Amino acid sequence: MTCSLMISYSHVNIDFCRQLYDILSAIPKLSISVDFNTGKYLWKDIVETLVQADLIVFLLSKDFFYDKSCRQELIYVTDKLKTLFFPIFIDQNFKSTGWLHKRIARLKSIQFDKTNPISTCEELLSMINEHLYMNISLVRNSLDIKQWSDKEVKEWFMKNDILPELDEFYQFRNGNELLLYAKAILAYPWINEYERIRTRFAEKFQQKNQNLTREQFLQFINQLKILDKQVYFN
Repeated sequence: MTCSLMISYSHVNIDFCRQLYDILSAIPKLSISVDFNTGKYLWKDIVETLVQADLIVFLLSKDFFYDKSCRQELIYVTDKLKTLFFPIFIDQNFKSTGWLHKRIARLKSIQFDKTNPISTCEELLSMINEHLYMNISLVRNSLDIKQWSDKEVKEWFMKNDILPELDEFYQFRNGNELLLYAKAILAYPWINEYERIRTRFAEKFQQKNQNLTREQFLQFINQLKILDKQVYFN
């Protein structure tokens, strides 16, 4: 069973949203929809995503409260769709009032822990398990990752929006090779590895006219950090 989850947030709070997304998107049993991933910004497209979602997570803050689009999304979910949703307060100083308080006052909410976003995800997973009768448990140990085949490594690249040519460039044969590379490369500034490989990368993919940007390589590095911490879920 897979749970379709949508994250609704104010764009002012995109950093919080990306933290949650980076962790939750590693969970095979969760299909995460968020505008910077789906590219859906028009209301009709947002409605389609809301309707299809099993669960909506609202990242609440003062910015969310005063954002007309955020208000429209939450009211549509609570007053029309009646879809299961969980409120996460990402601003400890923000207290819900008015239209928002009316709709979430009786609900259990989560306080986002800035120093430990993993704990926030643990609490969210517990609520998902309780309400959707799922069994998502925390931490898949490194042995599972080591046993990945080359196909599973490729799937990891795809799922985390990493440039596919990087997978072709490194040609990891299994998860163990990927983990060993992660531990070695994360011990030093990532820019060193980027400068080391970018010329060879450009030569290898010259026919495609494919160069490697810093942003593309940094996305790879950020996902390696998550992998190295073994923040994976069953």
